Amino acid sequence: MKITALIAPLVLVASGAAQEEASGKRPSAAARLQAQLRTAAAVTSAEFDVNWQWPITVRGSATTSRSRSAAKEHVQGRFYRDAVFFEVKKAKLGTAEVLQVGRHTMARENKGAWQLDALTKPRAIRVTFLPDPQRLLLALAAVAPTVSNRDIIDVDGRAVERVGMTLNSEQVGLLVRAGVLHEPNPMSGFLLMARAQGAAPKDAGAADAVDVVIEVDVETKHVHAVRIRATVAVIDMGAVMQRMRQQRPGGRRQQKDHEEEPEPKKPKKAKKVDAGPVRYEGGMPVRDTTDKSVLTFELKMRKHGQLPAFELSDEQKKLLGR
Repeated sequence: MKITALIAPLVLVASGAAQEEASGKRPSAAARLQAQLRTAAAVTSAEFDVNWQWPITVRGSATTSRSRSAAKEHVQGRFYRDAVFFEVKKAKLGTAEVLQVGRHTMARENKGAWQLDALTKPRAIRVTFLPDPQRLLLALAAVAPTVSNRDIIDVDGRAVERVGMTLNSEQVGLLVRAGVLHEPNPMSGFLLMARAQGAAPKDAGAADAVDVVIEVDVETKHVHAVRIRATVAVIDMGAVMQRMRQQRPGGRRQQKDHEEEPEPKKPKKAKKVDAGPVRYEGGMPVRDTTDKSVLTFELKMRKHGQLPAFELSDEQKKLLGR
């Protein structure tokens, strides 16, 4: 039987499940999703690919912190219950491999010797951020997201439940603290200082919206994909710098302090516009991206529990003292 013939009955089942949730006879969609995420993180093994276009925060002091531009990045690998292997390929630079076993991390470049490596210093093949699939799954479960929409789709001949949600600023902060994502709009040292002086918006650095879609195989309950999208307002740096100059001694604002300033005009009240029901594309709400940056992060998983047992090479064992 073709998978498309199964979609309609599954939609009816989902409708019935929603009624059971409302009556309290069935766990909520959010509770089921949390359980599925934790189960996915505890699978014996899986292969993964991660693609992202997200800024990387480089922390320093309050005036030296900065961020790298949100370039397109990719990493592939496989994880086990207590180990994770990453492979990073970069044009003209070669390949870097990173293996994390328990509390220890080792790395090598272009098939060279394995070395214990804390990944804190520059190297020929730049590895600045390694997204940990297991930690991402556990962190998403921990933030207890509220499910906003669900549907059943056909993915490569499989019936897949697509679950969508929008995270609030506190939930995004928990993901950042867990180290699975960097701040969607990291503040440079200059902007931190400007915000402290009132020259930059108080909400500068916050994302307008962070949407998440998780795809779960209906039959196996395996999580096959996690997609995250953030829309971030672009900060007018020219306006921020102008306000900073005005606040300096002798600046335009300082010179006019003794003059009578006109009473500021009251902003006109915006007319309420009925936007109608939320529209979804690919499981995510359609959002206005005018004058905004769109950041993306996508994890794909496959071969759940099907990889050979994890084994260390003699060279790796020697490094770990085993």
